[in-house]
Amino acid sequence: MFLKQHKARLANGQTVREGDLVEFTNSDGEKCRSPIERDVNNPKRLFFWNNAFEIIDYKNAEKVDA
Repeated sequence: MFLKQHKARLANGQTVREGDLVEFTNSDGEKCRSPIERDVNNPKRLFFWNNAFEIIDYKNAEKVDA
């Protein structure tokens, strides 16, 4: 049985699901905003911004109310 990831936790403790809008400030001080997506290379896994990193790696990411 293949279990899909349905939710993830940000570093600040907020819970996010696929499609939720998340924003972080990069090292240049720019606000970067993107939805939580399903990884095309591993459809069981959710990712944010860059699928080579874990969602929790974005230390200042926060869920944005659209």
